[in-house]
Amino acid sequence: MRRLGCALATLLFLAAPLARADSLQDLLEIQEAVREARDRVLPSLVRIQPISEIYVGGRKVKRTGYGSGVIFSHEGHVLTNYHVAGRAKNLICVLNDKEEIPAKLIAGDPWTDLAVIQLELDEYKGHSLNWAVLGDSDRVQVGDFVIALGSPFSLTRTLTFG
Repeated sequence: MRRLGCALATLLFLAAPLARADSLQDLLEIQEAVREARDRVLPSLVRIQPISEIYVGGRKVKRTGYGSGVIFSHEGHVLTNYHVAGRAKNLICVLNDKEEIPAKLIAGDPWTDLAVIQLELDEYKGHSLNWAVLGDSDRVQVGDFVIALGSPFSLTRTLTFG
């Protein structure tokens, strides 16, 4: 009985800050901020299908993978990972409107695992291209909340917050 009383007191002590009305309001405001960021960035995400050629047993074989990136300019520049696009023979990008268009590698750095690819917009049949505005990385500190959007493991669109 004594243990149950201690556990209940501990639970009430830990839950007390969450029970305050302003704490609930703070959580709702954070949730709304995450939703607003999602709605601003999600239309600029692309799903990337890199097609590589590798040799297996002396034979050339095409290998397909999946990755993601974000359009960051009206010219169709996409920021992605080098391990996604760096060694690809061909790059196919699926845009927010589900249109597939080719892209080419512009620059890449295997040490930082970053790459920039260029969408071939002359083949784009959509109405308008969406792009995200990149933030100032100098303002980010260890422990800050971040949102990760993308297409990991060939999923179409995901969001992680933490």
